[in-house]
This record gives sequence, C-alpha cells and structure tokens, in this order.
Amino acid sequence: MFLADFAPAEKSAFLALARVMMEIDGDVHEQELAMLRRMAADMELPLADVARREPDEAMACLKDPVSRETALYELIGLAQAEGIYKPEERALVQRCAGAFGIGATELAKMEAYVQRVMGMIQDEMPAGRLGYFFEGFAAQRAPR
Repeated sequence: MFLADFAPAEKSAFLALARVMMEIDGDVHEQELAMLRRMAADMELPLADVARREPDEAMACLKDPVSRETALYELIGLAQAEGIYKPEERALVQRCAGAFGIGATELAKMEAYVQRVMGMIQDEMPAGRLGYFFEGFAAQRAPR
C-alpha cells in the first residue's frame, strides 16, 4: 500500500502524526521537512491544511491494518531521516506500534529493516525522496 492509497481521514491523520514526529525532538531538520512535504504531495493534501492533532487521536483514525503498517514504516523512516534515531522519536514510534497492535519483536524487525534500507540508499537518494522510496518497500512488506 502507498500513502496515496490511504482513505481521506487516514491521510490527514498520518500527516498529523508525521508532523508530531518531525517536531518531537524540538529540532526540525531539512531532511525531515522535505520528506513531510513529499508525503503530503503524494497524498495530494496541502501540508498547511493538515490540522494539528494529539497523537492518540491521529492514531485512532488509522483503522486498516495495512495502513497502520505502512504508516509505521514511514514514521520510522521519518524519525531516522536526519541519521539519528532519537529517544523521543523512538518513544513515539513505540507508542504508535502499541496502538496499532504491533508487538516489540515485530517493531524491532521493522526498525532494523528501515535502518538497512536507509543505509543502502542514503548516499544515492536526494534528501526528501527517502519517504517516497519507503512506500515501495512497505508495499512489498518487509520479510518477517
């Protein structure tokens, strides 16, 4: 599944979560902002129109299990976009995983997978394109 395939309510909820992720450490990096803009463009939603929401409210709007998994992969990628997976970012990822019914073992596999993909493509992909690239991986689903 791709972000563009999310239901309308899921799109705005995901972007609200992504915005929280981007801002959670108090330091917005250009790589994060570029990814967020690309995600919004892919979903054909103006980023300026995305209402701020509490994470729990946004998570509750993501109902489809495949949408939840895709969202979590994208959030992990966004959290690692600057090259550092900060504790605040990881805490939000863990919170989302719990809300989405994804256990610690599965989450660890997802995080490791995203980290491997980031390592493979970081030098070859321009900033802001990593999120778009992750959509293809999430659609294929990581090996379990």
